Amino acid sequence: MWDIGGMSHDEKVPEGEARCTEHGEDAACVRTVHAAERDLGGFAVRRVLPQAKQRAVGPFVFFDHFGPVVVAPGQGMQVRPHPHIGLATVSYLFEGAVEHRDSVGSIQTIRPGAINWMTAGRGISHSERQTPALVGDGLRTHGLQLWLALPKTHEEVEPAFHHHGPDSLPSVEVGGGVTARVLIGSAFGATSPVATFAPTLYLDVPLCAGASFEVPADYVERGVYVVRGEVVCAGRTHPSGDLLVVREGMTPTLTASSDAHVVVVGGAPLDGPRHLWWNFVSSSKIRLEQAKREWAHDAFGEVPGDTEERIPLPDEEPHIELVPSKAGGEWVIFQHGETLGEMTFLRPDEETIDIVHTGVRETLRGGGWARKLVHRGVAYVRENDLKILPHCSYARKVLTSDPAFADVLAEDWESRL
Repeated sequence: MWDIGGMSHDEKVPEGEARCTEHGEDAACVRTVHAAERDLGGFAVRRVLPQAKQRAVGPFVFFDHFGPVVVAPGQGMQVRPHPHIGLATVSYLFEGAVEHRDSVGSIQTIRPGAINWMTAGRGISHSERQTPALVGDGLRTHGLQLWLALPKTHEEVEPAFHHHGPDSLPSVEVGGGVTARVLIGSAFGATSPVATFAPTLYLDVPLCAGASFEVPADYVERGVYVVRGEVVCAGRTHPSGDLLVVREGMTPTLTASSDAHVVVVGGAPLDGPRHLWWNFVSSSKIRLEQAKREWAHDAFGEVPGDTEERIPLPDEEPHIELVPSKAGGEWVIFQHGETLGEMTFLRPDEETIDIVHTGVRETLRGGGWARKLVHRGVAYVRENDLKILPHCSYARKVLTSDPAFADVLAEDWESRL
């Protein structure tokens, strides 16, 4: 829903971010994720996912809980146009209203109880705003913003937007006076009309004090997030802001120690790791670089009716990524998706890489980046038990001037040049 700021799924979670409490093997839950509160310009948000020990639950790779907060007249959420790739966003409100606009032409006011599913696929831009007409004399706002990583086979699908009103989402009596709304997926004999790309579960379950709810075991990965109040599971009390990650096959019972509200998320495990940077999700780091470049060059399309300046790419330092090819590959220095240097190699055989070129652009010269490229190549060959044939004169100079690199040079490298 908003610009989440520069972030990488591969980075360690900074101090003050969400943290985990591990549970024993005999517990129904693997761990509890404790959300961390963040201030996004006066708008309080609890960030639940991702974090170091819990990257995802099923396809859900991002989980924010915002509010409850009373939006005063003349204020409100004003998220300028920003991009996404490789994911689907799911917006769900308990209170309030937000106007959604996107580059495929969708205009939809999001209201409580509805599911708004936006498929980013190969690329979409959108904005989220609380207009003066929506805020009126004051607007209480409370909801969840989730991202689902698309399966690899669907990461580049056409972007789309689908709205499902509250009346279209089934509610089911599950016993003990508890009613569950099936927002996405199937549970308790009911199925949501929301179309997904992989098995996915999303339930909304209010609980009165003393009521109990058994988490269904129909999906491999599941998590229970406490939106409001407190619940007890296996003797542990969990307040608002806790995400209980349920062990596969287990059906823990939650009992509300006060009036409470939980949501259940989950689904099939991801078909491989995902990388997150800013608002982009992909199974490929190089695809993230392409998305950065596309946004920098206005390739995502405009959001009709929202002409305010879009959110720019966050600042980032130059960094090195490996770009493989059939003949070999190259280590590329990227910044905002632009190439600032590279070291190219070939694969003459299964045991050797032949470094044929090293170069950096003028803006990086004198900063040691060419040497960093060579060092990255050294780390790669050591990790993969390979050797280097240094046809590139610069790489050869670096490797032969330091005895510490003797182990990475092919034994017959001089005769092969």
